[in-house]
Amino acid sequence: MTNGKVGRPSKYDPDYCYKLVDMMRQGMSIVEASVRLDVHPDTIYEWAKVHPEFADAMEMGRRVSQAWWEEKARMNIESKEFNSKLWEYNVRCRFRKDWGVNQQHDINLTVNSAEAIEKAEMRIEEAKKKAKSQRDKKITIDEIMADVTATTTSEADV
Repeated sequence: MTNGKVGRPSKYDPDYCYKLVDMMRQGMSIVEASVRLDVHPDTIYEWAKVHPEFADAMEMGRRVSQAWWEEKARMNIESKEFNSKLWEYNVRCRFRKDWGVNQQHDINLTVNSAEAIEKAEMRIEEAKKKAKSQRDKKITIDEIMADVTATTTSEADV
């Protein structure tokens, strides 16, 4: 009789929590650590879902890895050999929450003229139609808003 589990048994060992943090303390990524543990990166993420102590170790590992990378910059900032562009690219990709360039901007626009609002809505619809007809060109919301803002501003100046 089986216990209901399918597949090969897990290689998980609670000692991996300590090993993971120690490896990431050297600046390693989850992928590099998974190679050292001889498992696929997906397995690491699965272990974090199943074992809360491993999830905690992953979070601690991310923090100590980020600290390692930040220390490298701080200790080498005056060195002519320090490749700041490579370092910046690396931390922006690894630690997007703290170093990423994507930022959210909230835009509040107050328009009192019903005519201006109607024209702005028409411009948005025109832009949407233009985007549909030119599938190769992607129009971003920023471009649409810039067009609407420019139109609304120029109409307000009149």
